[in-house]
Amino acid sequence: MRWSQCASGRDTGSVFTGKRILLVDKVGLLLQLYKYGNAAWIGGGFGKEGVHNVLEAAVYGIPCFYGPIFHQFIEAQQLIDRGGGFTTSEAADLVSSLKEMDDTIRYQQHCTAAKNYVLSGAGATDKVLTYVKASVRL
Repeated sequence: MRWSQCASGRDTGSVFTGKRILLVDKVGLLLQLYKYGNAAWIGGGFGKEGVHNVLEAAVYGIPCFYGPIFHQFIEAQQLIDRGGGFTTSEAADLVSSLKEMDDTIRYQQHCTAAKNYVLSGAGATDKVLTYVKASVRL
């Protein structure tokens, strides 16, 4: 279902009954909505600029899926390496990856991998500030 249908009231009542996918067609909502998902499709992975921020979804401990153009973003590659991210270049790849999520144990492993990847970067700001302070006289 499209977010615009839900938000506009055109689909009233039990708006999400029987719906498994929410297509967010409004800018600025994803960061607030990822926490409600079981998995996330991260846009931009088919455009020349590359995938959008994978950390915004991974922080909620959900598997992240995106297109093949992600190499300029180290977090996207590292998320794949850790088992919390998946890349796809065609629909069949995405379907195959999603079917893997039907296995509850494997799904939980991918969720944990996504969450642990984000947690592994905790304290990065403090590390940068320590480096800056040591390198520059303030």
